Amino acid sequence: MQKGSGGMVLTERERRILELANQGLSDYKIARKLNINPPTVSRLHKNAQRKLAYAIADIEWATKTGLDFSEFDAENGG
Repeated sequence: MQKGSGGMVLTERERRILELANQGLSDYKIARKLNINPPTVSRLHKNAQRKLAYAIADIEWATKTGLDFSEFDAENGG
């Protein structure tokens, strides 16, 4: 699992699985397309969803507590 400055980030494989799932492919079809086992696709799909849920929860918390992102954006060239 990779970690970025903001916490956990999706692996390339997790991103690809989410992309294919959002195109309507089942875990079985994704597994066939990527030449991996369906249980592996299912596990990676769940991992990606979990990571995204944590990221959303962090953003919601930051918004509720009034965290100012302007300094962060300026420091990171955004």
